[in-house]
Amino acid sequence: GSKTAQEKQRTMKALFLFLLFEAATQAIGTIDKCSTKMTTPNLCGVGKTCDYKANMCKKFAPEETCLNNNNMITGRPPLLESNIVAIFKLKVTNPTTARAERCNLPDNKYLEDKALPLVTGDETRLARVAVEILDAIYWLSEINANKICLNMRRFTLSIAEMRDNNGGLDKIYLAGNLDFAGVGQEWRTFELEKPGVKLAIQYILKKWDFPTDQVFVLKMRFQYMQRHAEMQLVSFAKNNGKTITALGVSKPPCCKCDAGLTEGDYKLAVTREVFSGPGTHFCGRNRAGPWCGSQYGYRKTEFEFLGGWVKPQNIKKNQVTETNISI
Repeated sequence: GSKTAQEKQRTMKALFLFLLFEAATQAIGTIDKCSTKMTTPNLCGVGKTCDYKANMCKKFAPEETCLNNNNMITGRPPLLESNIVAIFKLKVTNPTTARAERCNLPDNKYLEDKALPLVTGDETRLARVAVEILDAIYWLSEINANKICLNMRRFTLSIAEMRDNNGGLDKIYLAGNLDFAGVGQEWRTFELEKPGVKLAIQYILKKWDFPTDQVFVLKMRFQYMQRHAEMQLVSFAKNNGKTITALGVSKPPCCKCDAGLTEGDYKLAVTREVFSGPGTHFCGRNRAGPWCGSQYGYRKTEFEFLGGWVKPQNIKKNQVTETNISI
């Protein structure tokens, strides 16, 4: 009687609310910025919640972030929240300090106030995406040795917005130096089929309000660490009739990439600026943090170690594969 009618009414109401939730989710998708979870139909299926590392959620905790100080945290899951990570700027023209003052210095010299300048604001978003994606895929990798922040920062991830020279909308391209060596296996480039890797990239882009419908990953066929991520991107752009409109890097471009980005046939447009996470050195004699805008190769022994660095013109078109991971 009336009880059955009430139960039917509750069931219909619950069904209506569920369908309404599904419709809203399908339309916009949602992100919980304090966790690794994202609800969006394209990634997880309508109305479902997924994460890029099962059952792990890193709450925002400034004292735990790798790139804010020299702490080496073991066993830390993604996601690094890079809101407070320092970001630095390399100007293509009229730099704050000349490259000669920042690179190839005697080993007993410190950068002091000659390092790349600290910047803030919305223009740092692409660098923060690069920092977070490197962090995420490093911690998702199968390295069985100690996963410490300093080791992660040896590698580089660079991300560019590019536009065809004949016009059109910007597309997003990622490149990396990702020679993650593990026990019995090695990640020598992006391992897009490993659990959570594509999802981490898509999630972080979406979290920082970048579109995910035109996202491409560049993978080198060999000599992964000599072909630096930034040079992969400028070479790809030149070889494929594209222009880089924005560039973010997980750490400052090394001194030779600095030259490749700012002079010669592969240089960025003079109106461009490169934003990056911190370098891997302290800049002052007191070795006090936080990490600063130091570039690899600022000391002479490091600069000489860059002898294996490959110029962008020597990265051939057939050495790079392009994978579409758009959603």
